[in-house]
Amino acid sequence: MYQPLDVRLEEIGKQIVHAAYNVHQAMGPGLLEKVYETCMIHELNSLGVKVDQQQQVPLYYKGELIQEKLRLDLIR
Repeated sequence: MYQPLDVRLEEIGKQIVHAAYNVHQAMGPGLLEKVYETCMIHELNSLGVKVDQQQQVPLYYKGELIQEKLRLDLIR
């Protein structure tokens, strides 16, 4: 069942899309992922969105912690 996002989450989503668009417009296609990640961090920080990069988080399957770790490029 569809439930609308909280207003704050909606705003953060808009900022992320805006940042990604700006990075794409400025850098274009074909660069290494690390370049885009660095540019996204810069762009998000300039919008006041603080993010951490390359963070490992636990991974669960059917409620059970599994050995494989999940590494997120960016996390707020």
